[in-house]
Amino acid sequence: MTQTPVPQQDDNKAASSNNNRFRMNVQMGVILAVVLALVAGLAIAAQDKYSAKVPGGLAMSEFRGYEDWQAISISRNERVVAIILGNPAMIAAYRAGIPANGKPVPDGAKMAKSTGPRKRIRYSRTRRDRATW
Repeated sequence: MTQTPVPQQDDNKAASSNNNRFRMNVQMGVILAVVLALVAGLAIAAQDKYSAKVPGGLAMSEFRGYEDWQAISISRNERVVAIILGNPAMIAAYRAGIPANGKPVPDGAKMAKSTGPRKRIRYSRTRRDRATW
């Protein structure tokens, strides 16, 4: 009785098929992880900026619309630029002479200080610019 040898190709095909499935599962897992990370990042970035609170309990929602307020003062040093903003009630109070007139600050008048890193502007003068200096 002679045994017929089992072809090696079937074993190789099965191993190759298992490797391909494993690679596809790993790729799908990586893609799923990346998509979940992007969705989580977008959810965090989409949070309302007015929901932020200062450790002392002051909330940004109390300063809603501060982006449109007028500048009262600007200061800067080597690292930081700061601007003090006032709402329309505060600007009207300053124009009325506060604090020199001795009157109290009116109700609803608000000020906010916004800071950010100072960015240096680099430029080079052209030959024409140098001639005018």
